[in-house]
Amino acid sequence: MTSVPSRRESNLELARVLAMSAIMLHHFLIHALRLQEIDGALYLNLNMFVFFGVDVFFLITGFFGIRLSLVRVVKFIVLIAFFDAVNVAMTLAAGEHLGAMCLLQLVAFPVSHSRYWFMQVYLLVMLMSPFLNASLAQMRLPALRSAVFLLSCAMWYSCTIGHNCSGYGASFILGLYLYIVGAWLRRDIDLFSRWSARRYFLLALAILVIALVPLNACILLDFYGKGGILNYTGVFMTLASCAILLGCARLSFRSALVNRLGFASVGCYLLQDGIFGHTVLYAWQNRLFHECGSMTLVIGQFVVVFLLFWLLSWPLTAIARRLGDLASRLIPARLASRFTFS
Repeated sequence: MTSVPSRRESNLELARVLAMSAIMLHHFLIHALRLQEIDGALYLNLNMFVFFGVDVFFLITGFFGIRLSLVRVVKFIVLIAFFDAVNVAMTLAAGEHLGAMCLLQLVAFPVSHSRYWFMQVYLLVMLMSPFLNASLAQMRLPALRSAVFLLSCAMWYSCTIGHNCSGYGASFILGLYLYIVGAWLRRDIDLFSRWSARRYFLLALAILVIALVPLNACILLDFYGKGGILNYTGVFMTLASCAILLGCARLSFRSALVNRLGFASVGCYLLQDGIFGHTVLYAWQNRLFHECGSMTLVIGQFVVVFLLFWLLSWPLTAIARRLGDLASRLIPARLASRFTFS
């Protein structure tokens, strides 16, 4: 079994775990409970506290940076393809039928025809990373601060007031923007070292609580469709996500358990939100929600599924990584070297 690299930073692995856990909770609210169809206001208020997962994920990516290589791309595609296969196997085992065209598309296009929209965005950001890294390296810190400020203002206006965003508030530009912000946070880390982790976590909570005021005003005025207070690239979610990442960055500890969970975090998401989730799992959870009459039982089954996916994702991720290693060895050394970027 592939071991977890010892170089992992437990504090930032904790940020990964928080991000993926929040994403899973968001999917439970929107896909399993379908709470937005029952009580839209309650759904939006609850979702405010779990919507930060995607932002934190991309911020971490920028914080560490991506070193693009053909080997890395192959490993990433193998990871997605492996979990596509796991999802197909679980779906068929549950008695659901998958058409030949669906299976053919997954084999031929494992990333673009998967359910994982932000993995698709991540791949595009990965391919753009040499240009981003070169540009960021050339900028002096004051210039980088100014550029991040102007870009943030444009994003916040566009997504919160200008309504210039996709239905998810999620796109390629989201990934690029948060990658740049994450890179700036890492480079300017001395600026943020004055506060403790506790202060940053409290700041994140305060931002999300304060955001409930304009959010509920938009709900009462029937303005939410034009607004976007609850948006991946809105001002509140971006600032809260930055505070969460900085809070984790200010922690100092080592934990083998957290490292293992961080190692398995992407796999946990790929297990939940693939074909199996959208074909079998969410429908089953929704039926249970409507038929059992006990919210305790509904929450209990979510906790069981949540823990089970975390438990399964670690060995499955290790297998997928091993398969990626094997696939990458098939790449000729000259070709691998030619397509490796700093």
